[in-house]
Amino acid sequence: MGTTFIDITCGDCVLGDTVKLTENTEVTINVKKLRKKHKLIVFDKDGECFTHTAKKTGDYSVTFPVKKDGFLCAHIVFEPGFLYSKIHDIAIASRIPEQKGMDLPPLIFAQSGAIYFEK
Repeated sequence: MGTTFIDITCGDCVLGDTVKLTENTEVTINVKKLRKKHKLIVFDKDGECFTHTAKKTGDYSVTFPVKKDGFLCAHIVFEPGFLYSKIHDIAIASRIPEQKGMDLPPLIFAQSGAIYFEK
């Protein structure tokens, strides 16, 4: 299958760069090998600003305008299934018994760095 990879660009600028905002500033997020049912979540300085859940495994790309200064970064999460939860219960039972049987939160599968925007 390969590895999921998140790339964020704005024109010629890449992750770690600072972009001067204009009224036409757009960012493109490319995800290589986004897996079925995994969720891409994009964050800005105020929290989540975009989400997409994959209906099938494959590459995914989205472009949208950037209207405020700060940053954008992204991560991909998945909901652990029954088998994953049971393995977790077995592993955790002897170390932290009070956590056995607890619902697991969405787990981070991939995470990007940030691209920054300034006025």
